[in-house]
Amino acid sequence: MVVEPDILVKANHLDSLIKSIEVRCTHEDWEEVTTLSQALLHAAERVHFDIVHRNCPTNVYDKHIIYYFAYSHLMTSISYQKLKQYSESIKYISLYSDLSWLRDGTKAGEAVIEEFKSFAAVHLLTLEILRGNISKLSEYETYLDNHSGDAVLIGLSTLLESAIEHGYCIDRQLLRFKQNINSYDYYAERKMASHYLSYQYLLAQYEQLNDQHSEALCTAVYTLWAADRLNNDNYFKKAIHLFESLRKNASVSQLTACFNQPFY
Repeated sequence: MVVEPDILVKANHLDSLIKSIEVRCTHEDWEEVTTLSQALLHAAERVHFDIVHRNCPTNVYDKHIIYYFAYSHLMTSISYQKLKQYSESIKYISLYSDLSWLRDGTKAGEAVIEEFKSFAAVHLLTLEILRGNISKLSEYETYLDNHSGDAVLIGLSTLLESAIEHGYCIDRQLLRFKQNINSYDYYAERKMASHYLSYQYLLAQYEQLNDQHSEALCTAVYTLWAADRLNNDNYFKKAIHLFESLRKNASVSQLTACFNQPFY
């Protein structure tokens, strides 16, 4: 079958939008992520119409068409979460939690539907934590126990963000899960550098708020070093600001110890 040029253009447009969303996420430009995610949704709707009503081929797309709908709603939801507009975030979770209306009888389509249904359950739990619902901490710890790698990194960042916002202690959870955090180069290779730097920055803030000044100073210095190595200007500036606020009350010996710490 010869694929019409217009179909190839639409396929490339879908995938280029996803790449653009990923880039804006790295820069934490959540307003732009929302805009691009809505553009992805509209593009997916046009493609879906062509598939259903014009019998256009589906094998030119990198992902199953349902994935593009789901990803759009997921990233819009995450954007609103990052902007602390939790009610809006929940609204979009409901959109990607049940994509059965797009069911087309294929195994690939069914797999996408089930995958995002699972994502939605975790996302709702994450929002409960971010809202300060400490009754959900045990359930969240169970989730982290059953996962590793990227999920633990993001999960600890969620706990730190909530603890900072709502003023409760997560020392026990940090002690339990910090050992599962890998080195900065591991996350750089997986394009998770901004998540790693966010975790380190939040950890320094948490330590500062809990009067762990020496630890906070060393974490801030490490974040500076890692942000420089990872060429992340956003977190380098954040870490500089935090370091300056901590340095005012630091002794010479504390500063020396921080700059002499092993960075690898």
